Amino acid sequence: MADVHVNWKKFDPVVADQLVEWWYRARINQKILYREQQRYTMIHRAFGIPAILLSVAVGSLALILNKYLGEEWIRIGMAIGGFVAAFLTALQTFFRFNEHADICKKSAIKYGDIVRKLEYVLAKPPADDALEKQCEIFLKELTEAANSAPTIPHKRWEKFKKNPGSWGMPKKPQRDNQALDKPNH
Repeated sequence: MADVHVNWKKFDPVVADQLVEWWYRARINQKILYREQQRYTMIHRAFGIPAILLSVAVGSLALILNKYLGEEWIRIGMAIGGFVAAFLTALQTFFRFNEHADICKKSAIKYGDIVRKLEYVLAKPPADDALEKQCEIFLKELTEAANSAPTIPHKRWEKFKKNPGSWGMPKKPQRDNQALDKPNH
């Protein structure tokens, strides 16, 4: 993934640093939320696929082995299979993994939209008065995205902080010495 391009000379340094910080935070949230969406989807499948297979197996075996249902081991095996299928389905329903995955995906998409808008402004800054209005819009969008996003467990935040590069995160852009000169608007 490419780093964001920042036209440093067109910005007041304080504004540029703030926009880059917002871009980086939005990008982090987008990445983590997509990871959470994938995680919840995998958990949903891990419970759902065995539940489906067991339900089908128990139902099919009941029809096929109808004449042998007097055998106690067959009844016990089918009862256990039915119980496990029902248990997996109940867990899947109770924890709502698929709903959590959808919420994470929608939040990641919101953050992705903000990231793209910030990248555009960082590359092609508008005039100062328009930039101020745009910053207010960004602040509002970031606040709304944060308020609607699901809570990410602390453990996963810590895992990300240890090695953000392994999550595909680019490094935060830094001003070079030439860009530290007075901005030319």
